[in-house]
Parts: sequence; structure tokens; C-alpha cells
Amino acid sequence: MKITVLCLFPEIIQHYCSVSIPKRIIEENGVELVLINIRSFAEGTHFRCDEKPFGGGAGMLMQVEPIARALESLEEISKPLLVPSPDGRRFLQSDAEYYAKRNSILLLAGHYEGIDARIKDLYSCDVVSLGDYVLSSGELACLNIIDSILRLQENGINKESLVEESFTEGLLEHDQYTRPSVVRNLAVPDVLLSGHHKNIEKWKEKNRELKTKLFRPDIAR
Repeated sequence: MKITVLCLFPEIIQHYCSVSIPKRIIEENGVELVLINIRSFAEGTHFRCDEKPFGGGAGMLMQVEPIARALESLEEISKPLLVPSPDGRRFLQSDAEYYAKRNSILLLAGHYEGIDARIKDLYSCDVVSLGDYVLSSGELACLNIIDSILRLQENGINKESLVEESFTEGLLEHDQYTRPSVVRNLAVPDVLLSGHHKNIEKWKEKNRELKTKLFRPDIAR
């Protein structure tokens, strides 16, 4: 798999992907991570990539040309161009599963107030939102997407863990506990200490359903 990211601060992504689980998955699966600094394609003395938005408004907007030149420097532009943005559709676990099966992925990290909307007109974009909140760095949003894709690769996260985690089968993950069995007068549910596998599985399923109805009724069965 080849993951290409166009951004203004590639070191943010580079650092995260060079430690812990992402590093191991990248190395063991031969994932090629290509980081392209959009500023390298800007013109002028200061290699400026942003300008004030037409119509007024706070902040600065990333310009079309530096992004377009960065994209056109690629031998092949992978489609679609994944663009994290608060005004996009919700990025789901099913999307991570879809992109995890692709041979190449191309992401564009916005910054400041975002990117000039004409990028969406020029290129085939999949604009996705991580949730109802705003980040100051599109690199962070891209990292969320990259991580969700990497962990689904071969030799990534244990397949047994993937089966029970949140959003699998449309449910949140069940509550989990570890030693000691009693901490500050709070005890682990007796069923988890019983050794009765069938009852334990029933408890986990019921707990998942209750949590989903309580915290995410929008995805509850």
C-alpha cells in the first residue's frame, strides 16, 4: 500500500508514523508513506500558500495553485482525493475498511481556515468529517484516517480484537476490566470472573447493546 499526504507540516505525520504501532505496521507490511510539502510548490520569496478569503471573514485560506501543482507533480493521482473537513460527510469504520483494501490512498490536509473550494471542482474529492468539532491542523485529521487504515492491515491489530471493538456490527465495545478484581471498593462484574464462557459472551453482547443505546442511539439496533 502507498499512502501519500499533501500537507504544510509533514513532520507532524512523520513523527507519529515513526513510533509504536504505526511504525511496526508500516515496516511489516511494506507500506510506503509519501509526504509532500505543499509549500515546496508555492511561488514568491516566502513560498506563501494562503490568502485572505473573498467576501471577508476571519483567518486565511489555502490557495488552489500550490495544491494543484503538488498534485500534478505526482506520477498518478489516486482517486478519490481524501480531504478531511468539518463540512464533509461522516467518516465511518466502514470507510476505513474500504480504504484499507486499496493499493494507494491520497490525502490532502487543510490548514488555517481550510482550502479554496475550487479544489473540489478540479479534482474528484471524498470530503470527510471526523465529527462535529473543528481542528486547527488538517494533519491531525489525516493522522486519524491513516491510523484507522493502518490498523486494519495484515499484521496490524489482532483480528480477535477487531471483532469485538467499537462499531463492529454497529455496536460500541463492551466495558473491559483488568487486575485487581477490586479497586477502591469497585468490583469487576462477577460474570467476568466466573469462567463460564457462554454467560460471559451474553454479558458482553448485552453490555454493548446497552452502551450503544445510551451513548450512540443514532447507531443502536
